[in-house]
Amino acid sequence: MAFVTAHMHAMRIKERLLRVNEDLTGNRLLRGMACLGGVRFDFDAGQLRALAARVDELERQFRDLMELTRTNSGLRDRLETTGVLAPKVARDLGVVGIAARASGIDHDLRRDVPHAFYDQVQFTVPVFTEGDVQRRFDVRRDEVFQSLAMVRQVLAKLPAGPIAAEVGEVPPDRVALGYVEGWRGEIFHWVHTAPGNRLARCKVKDPSLQNWPALSEAILGNIVPDFPVVNKSFNLSYSGTDR
Repeated sequence: MAFVTAHMHAMRIKERLLRVNEDLTGNRLLRGMACLGGVRFDFDAGQLRALAARVDELERQFRDLMELTRTNSGLRDRLETTGVLAPKVARDLGVVGIAARASGIDHDLRRDVPHAFYDQVQFTVPVFTEGDVQRRFDVRRDEVFQSLAMVRQVLAKLPAGPIAAEVGEVPPDRVALGYVEGWRGEIFHWVHTAPGNRLARCKVKDPSLQNWPALSEAILGNIVPDFPVVNKSFNLSYSGTDR
């Protein structure tokens, strides 16, 4: 989009987020935090207070950034009515995640099939019907505010007790299905166990696999310079699809 000012502010906010990750878990990308049965590290009271303050700070900065984008007429001109994915087409293709909610599909695993702690927090799933790049942008924006609100609720309700459960021996020849609402959309993990606490097979279904056909539909009738804009509004993963 060549909106350099907004881009640099966004990168500054991203860097702050990565530093928060590192302060809490020792890794900027949260690698090594999750483990079988739970998580590897607990947070002390000081870390929790610092995280709450960071959430307030990041929300203020993000609101300023969104105001900057809202008042830029050139940006809105590029995004509105660009790369439209009609609600009927989205439903026919089984689109998920950001792209689905921008095209009128009100579906979110966190709300519809709550897992982990999601049944104990309140949040709103942003849904629009226009299906253009602007609405996919709007879904992303609203998801950020909802996520910050969820972090606050989790901090207020964070339970005491162990941070990981003992897994023990894993019986062979069993299958299990796990799911999570990732930022692109729903992700499923299917595993088949083998003897000796090993896996016979693991299959990961990434949302990009479902959403690739939708990109082909959304670019129809658009000018060539708008292809990168439409493409990045879906932000699909090559490696996720190859799985």
